Amino acid sequence: MNKDDKIAKLERQLAQEKAKNKQLEKSVNIIGKKYSESEKKYYDMSEENNKLKLFIKSLKDSYNVNQMYLWAQKNEKFKQSDLKALKNLLFSYQVDPKDTFKEDIAEAANDKFIVSKDDIPNGISEEELLRDKVSKKRGRQPEVKTCGRDNSVFDHLDVVETVFNNKEKILERNPKLQLTFERIDTSMQIDYVEAHNINRKTVTYIYRDQYDNLHDYNFNNSKVYDFIKNGKLTNRFLSSIIVDKVIYGQPLHLLTKKMNLVSNYEIVNNQLLCSNFMRVGERLSFFAELIRENILKESCFHADETRLKVIDYENKSKEGSKLGYMWSLSCDTSNLKAVYYKFNISRGTAVATQLLEGVTNGALQTDAYSVYVKAIQRENERILKEVEEENGLELAERFNNEMISNNLKGLVLVGCLAHGRRKIKDLQNSIYKKKPRSAGAVTCAGILALIMKVYAYEKSTRELYNNGSLTEEQFIKERKAKTEPVLKELLNYAKKRKAKHSTEKKLEKALNYLIKQHSIIINYLDYSALTPDNNFQERQFRSTIIRTRNNSLFASNENGAKAWAINTTIAQSAILNNINPTRYFKYILDEIGSNLDTPANKMDYEKLLPWKVDYKTVEDSWSR
Repeated sequence: MNKDDKIAKLERQLAQEKAKNKQLEKSVNIIGKKYSESEKKYYDMSEENNKLKLFIKSLKDSYNVNQMYLWAQKNEKFKQSDLKALKNLLFSYQVDPKDTFKEDIAEAANDKFIVSKDDIPNGISEEELLRDKVSKKRGRQPEVKTCGRDNSVFDHLDVVETVFNNKEKILERNPKLQLTFERIDTSMQIDYVEAHNINRKTVTYIYRDQYDNLHDYNFNNSKVYDFIKNGKLTNRFLSSIIVDKVIYGQPLHLLTKKMNLVSNYEIVNNQLLCSNFMRVGERLSFFAELIRENILKESCFHADETRLKVIDYENKSKEGSKLGYMWSLSCDTSNLKAVYYKFNISRGTAVATQLLEGVTNGALQTDAYSVYVKAIQRENERILKEVEEENGLELAERFNNEMISNNLKGLVLVGCLAHGRRKIKDLQNSIYKKKPRSAGAVTCAGILALIMKVYAYEKSTRELYNNGSLTEEQFIKERKAKTEPVLKELLNYAKKRKAKHSTEKKLEKALNYLIKQHSIIINYLDYSALTPDNNFQERQFRSTIIRTRNNSLFASNENGAKAWAINTTIAQSAILNNINPTRYFKYILDEIGSNLDTPANKMDYEKLLPWKVDYKTVEDSWSR
């Protein structure tokens, strides 16, 4: 090939390359144009979307149905059939935001049971009478926060960071750009760290002297914190299984399986856990008694009891188990939050008297069980005798007269309004649900409307007291002024309606309860720490004893049930004072274990009580 042919070939190749470059440039221009157009559309859509969101929000806030329909007419996406359906939907019913009960009361009024003015309690409108009949809508109220909506839940947990280092990948994609990086938190999640068991090896030193004699100086100091000396389980392990049992309701035989599965080996057995559980309870009985004494020093406290089965190894009963009772005292005042449990086979007055032993004055709120009345009478007789011995007969008689006139002397019994309400509500939901026009249904609605008013006044005045708007004296005075007339009307209405229900034994019995208990229910108005009911005590039972009882069914023996009561006393009192029960239990096992050889009269165990300990000290003890 000569020189001219080579030049011609190169020119052809050059022309082909130019044509390719032009085509490529044209394609790039087209792609760039389409990208800019799509980007513009995206921003336009985003802006339109934001405007639409704001518009919809304003519609929701204003409830402007006409404006919503006009907007739908202008929107091309709505067909005529859609507009017609929307019109029927929007204009058929309009919500009045000021009256949230309007629709529900209208539904209740459809029952058409007509009542006369004589049937309605004084101070209660017919609308309020119907309102209690309305069933509440299911679901949480908007103001009630849950873990899903409440981000503050993360503030209570330790944070372990997981950093995704994507700097290198970003730099590889943009090698020619000078980039600066900013750290951002992309998510916060709750993680679960699986528990695991370890062996704690205790190491100490021995030494030989100059004569080669071997010494084991201060050998026991290496395990000075162990609550059970020379035991197989550490204080941390003991506190974990005890709290899992008494607070979270896990039976010991399941805890045995759990610990062995986690360790992939049989490290403990049921007998070992049971014996240690009981030994801890027996040794801490004095500490539970200290909590009881502090509760009885307060001006107000609660009491109740619930059943607990115990295995009967002597086969005294046909079922192989006998019925015992878990008694309880609790306190929820501004000075003290605590609970005390005591197990006993009996449900008699002697146990109630033991529960209140040592009390000097105060108010005991409980249900209508007669043993508390007898126990209070015995304690007041004891208090009178002590006053007579110390101050003479004249002062004792004056003290007795003040006690009789209910001048807050001695021990005062306070009733529970929730028990009376529950009896009426059960009848309304069962017998009178299918008889809405009957006299019994009217009576139930009237009683419940009055009780609702009592709780409404309790809520409004207590909110003012809690936020500091009212002093304690002002709160007692204002609550009494509002609530006492309603409670008197409740008594009069119950007496008035009782005559109409002489043939309805269940309703008559429920009305009798309210009439007989009125004189002691009203006593709560003299104490700022008390409410109309004994629900605080019942919540303590539900959160511990009842939950555990449903899983464990029974205690293995009476000593086990007593240990159950003592351990629950300590753990539940820690929870009431916002302390981690597992870590608190380990803390007191460490402190008491290190002073087992010290005489009790030389130890200040008061500083270990859950409302007196330092939170940081308890947390630090967990890693010790």
